[in-house]
Amino acid sequence: MNNSGSRARWPYILLVVPPLLMILGYYLHHRESNILARMDSTVGEVRKSEVYSQGHGESTTYHLDLEYRYTVDERDFIGRKIGMANIMYEEKQDAMDALARFPVGKELQVFFDPEDPGLAVLTREEPDNGLMTMTMAGILLLFLWPVAFLFLWQDKKNRAS
Repeated sequence: MNNSGSRARWPYILLVVPPLLMILGYYLHHRESNILARMDSTVGEVRKSEVYSQGHGESTTYHLDLEYRYTVDERDFIGRKIGMANIMYEEKQDAMDALARFPVGKELQVFFDPEDPGLAVLTREEPDNGLMTMTMAGILLLFLWPVAFLFLWQDKKNRAS
């Protein structure tokens, strides 16, 4: 009896997801690297520097509400990002310590994308979002592919008998 219509599809999903994540990770890494490499700099001034919280109880996280003004080609812009990645803190004091570097009125160096001057950061450190995604894809590949191939091999063996 052949039940080809009732084959499980999840092993095929396990085979497809890691390579797709790997491609996504490569794209993110390449994109972030290119943007950071072409960034130019200008002087900016901190306009707002506060900490806010999200969540309740043990799931509370703390975030920086930072705003700085900078000028590119005689146009004013408002920036809010420290780096390419958004950072959250589990402890309020950690957020306060990070914020202490950016008091209101402080002049600082702002890095902006000449192709999109509205995209600005205060540090050009790469957040490694793409590398983390590729690493996760590699780990999933090591664990999920053997499971999927084992299931498909067993399914094929059962169907043959």
